[in-house]
Amino acid sequence: MVVTCFGERCCSINETIRYHLEELAIARNPSDPRYAMPSFVGGERVVVDIGCGIGQTFVAAHPGPGTLPVGVDIDFESLVYGRRHYKGIFFVNATAENLPFKSGTVDLAFSRVSLPYTHIPRAAGEIGRVLRPGGRTWLVLHPPGMGLRHLGAALARGRVKESLYAMYVLINGAVFHCFGVLFHFPTRRRRMESFQTRGRTRRVLASIGFENIGLGGGRELVATATKRPGAGAGS
Repeated sequence: MVVTCFGERCCSINETIRYHLEELAIARNPSDPRYAMPSFVGGERVVVDIGCGIGQTFVAAHPGPGTLPVGVDIDFESLVYGRRHYKGIFFVNATAENLPFKSGTVDLAFSRVSLPYTHIPRAAGEIGRVLRPGGRTWLVLHPPGMGLRHLGAALARGRVKESLYAMYVLINGAVFHCFGVLFHFPTRRRRMESFQTRGRTRRVLASIGFENIGLGGGRELVATATKRPGAGAGS
């Protein structure tokens, strides 16, 4: 169920919100090597941040007048915190794989840090569905090197569980690259994470009606694309 209205639940500064506040600091500091931000252009009215956290990207970037900034996240407490502290952002509790918007109604859909933790083909398909023809997407993804660094760090610290999870991420990413298939980590929480390659990312975006696909970045993989004019609502 999509929750768009928030009551007076207590929102303490938990680890998740601390993480989002750290992300806000990064988003405000172009000299940080982890800095990566979408661009906002005139005429884009409905702009959606998938995995918005507390709304930190909108807070740092300040979309122009006439823009309706919508933040989507699965973590309710983060959305409560964002609504209480930052005005002018519309927060929605939903998943990337099931965006609660009508087809062809969004001008820009972006995801700064969250898409690698989703079922990427389904999430990308939803982005393609909600974007209008000619609408843009901007995505920050995890290249293979990030997974290797996490595994190396976990092994160096002797963290068995972290090492096993990092191995899962690497295997999941390799299977995704070769076959386009993803699977959950085998626990009750059904977590999902993978790395992404340029080749598979290009194929996924092209298959659902995107063109002008750009793939760049250093520490992260940054993908940009526009929805092909004439592509159907489900493309």
